[in-house]
Amino acid sequence: MKNLLIILFVGGALFSCSEPNDHIVPDFEEMKTDLDLIVKHLPTDPIYNSKLNKFVRVNELSKESQQLINKLDLNNVYYVILSTTSCSNVNGFEIEIVFEGDWHLCYSPCEVSFISPGEHKEMNDHFIESWGLDSNWHLWVNRDFIG
Repeated sequence: MKNLLIILFVGGALFSCSEPNDHIVPDFEEMKTDLDLIVKHLPTDPIYNSKLNKFVRVNELSKESQQLINKLDLNNVYYVILSTTSCSNVNGFEIEIVFEGDWHLCYSPCEVSFISPGEHKEMNDHFIESWGLDSNWHLWVNRDFIG
């Protein structure tokens, strides 16, 4: 009986926790100003002169960059990736913020074409979920325990 209670308690706790999409998707417009500041500021952060296209831990960034990212109130940001854009008609940088639970908040100056704003998709047997936030931002999570 004791084991059953423990299983029910742990199972209930796991399934009752809210996920990042529960606040990022509906609150995206409120977050947009802070996200736009990050898009403008990160390419000027001194660390990116040597770390372009690489995983950069938040504590490696300048204090100003750290404050901007922490202002987003995401759970335990692991790292940020800044890379040159992959679209041919736009110059700029793509940004990927990776945080707890293998969640990815991504920006591209190119219009995001694989998902529309407001759309939610499940792919790869439901292991990958994506949400279109606007024409340049999307959120995705990898639920595959193998990675």
